[in-house]
Formats: sequence, C-alpha cells, structure tokens
Amino acid sequence: MILVTGASGFIGGALTQSLIDRGESVRVLIRPTSDLSPFDEGVLEVVRGSLSDPSAVATALDGVETVFHCAALAADWGPWEDFEEANVSAVQALLDGSVAAGSVQRFLHVSSSDVYGYPRVPVDETYGLHEAGNHYNRSKIMSERLVEACHQETGLPVTIVRPVTVFGPRSYTFTVGLSQLLLEGDLPLLNGGGAHAGLIYIDDLVRAIVEAAADSTAVGQAY
Repeated sequence: MILVTGASGFIGGALTQSLIDRGESVRVLIRPTSDLSPFDEGVLEVVRGSLSDPSAVATALDGVETVFHCAALAADWGPWEDFEEANVSAVQALLDGSVAAGSVQRFLHVSSSDVYGYPRVPVDETYGLHEAGNHYNRSKIMSERLVEACHQETGLPVTIVRPVTVFGPRSYTFTVGLSQLLLEGDLPLLNGGGAHAGLIYIDDLVRAIVEAAADSTAVGQAY
C-alpha cells in the first residue's frame, strides 16, 4: 500500500495519477475540503483528515509500505505560523506516525531546490543548505532536518527529492499563468531571452520520485 499526501496539489496529484495508472494500491490523506474530482475515487482509498490529527495520520498509515509526502504550503509570503504548521509540524507528525506504523519501508519527502537559497550560479547537492530570509525556504530546510534526524535516530528509510521549478498541466503559476500573460502581451522578456531558469516537466519529476523511492541506494540521500 502507498500513501500520498498532497494529492489535491500539482505534484501530489500527478504522482497519484501515475501510481494509479501503474496499478498500484494508493491511499491518500486529504483535507475534508480538498477536491479529488480529477480522480476516479473508486480506485483510491481516501482518508479525510489533517496531518495535525494523530488518529487520521494513524489510519492513513495503517499497513502502508511507501509514503510520498508531497503536501506543503508553497508560497512567497504569509505568516510564519502557517508555514511552520504545514511544512514543519506536519512533517514531524507524519514521520512519527510512519515509525509507529511499523510497516513503512520508504519515506520519500518532496522538498524544494529553494533550500539552497537563491544562488546566482548553478549548484548541485554538494552546495549545502542556505537560509534565504523567507518563510518557505526556512520551513523546507527545517523539514529536511527533521527527516534526516528521524532516519538517524530510528532507522526509518528516507529519501529527499528537491525539485526545481515544475511546469506542466495543472501548474497555474508556471504554465497557465504565464500562458495568459503571453496571450495578453504582458509577459516580460528577461535579459533578451537569455536568462537561465531551473525547470523540470511534471512527468519527469514524477518518474524521478517513483524511481528514487524504489532504489535501495537512495536511502538516506537527497537529490
């Protein structure tokens, strides 16, 4: 059994559909108000509840072997308390629940390349984490440290994936929104079209996430 959090979001939704298409047994932990209309709910096990509710977390994790944690608050601004609850406390709750469940063989945490700060040069995993002064960056660094600490202290097999900017179907910010600006003639051209951007197509990211969770050499690693 596979558990996906954040299935109503962009990355989590694409991952959930991919797993369904592969014939996997998929359970989603979803907030009561979240929309699952893109999916055939008949092929999903749905647990409605919050990551702040221990009983909902325990129910969602019962018998689960692989956890894909995609849920997060991804925004450029907002109160720190909101980022802390969604991106730090929720991760700790899911880690604790995964250890308690006793069945989890891989915990894959979807982080962000924003943990590197915003360097002006290309970087890889050896660059190290850098706080950049915003709540999202800080909260994602904190969540990664929780995942790593859990692995070291309990032996829970974990893997971290740090996507760059993701584009593709259902991505409003970097697909629909940009397309609308382009059609309206309001899309700025940076550096004459010569500006570099770190981008990945959603299907490529989903494939990388699934393969990382299945690779034994990826335990304890961040990509």
